[in-house]
Amino acid sequence: CRTAIEADASTVLGVQGVADGDRMDIDGGTTPVSEVLRAAGIPARKRPSWMVITVDGKIAAVHGVRVTPWARPTRGEPAVVIEWEGHT
Repeated sequence: CRTAIEADASTVLGVQGVADGDRMDIDGGTTPVSEVLRAAGIPARKRPSWMVITVDGKIAAVHGVRVTPWARPTRGEPAVVIEWEGHT
């Protein structure tokens, strides 16, 4: 899996597993991360350990599944690409 996040040297990135109540910005509102994973077809048994990427403490992406609009890389801007082979 690969996820790209817009980031520069001052951006504080974090990685964590999915926690109860985690939500991410999607389409002008927020959606539970568990719903994002379900909609992507991720089996329920894998969801609690799925990687969530944070920017400055706010969920920016569900690795390999979805990136929030505000964290999507813009052409010409610095970005970080995260690759992980832990989930398939």
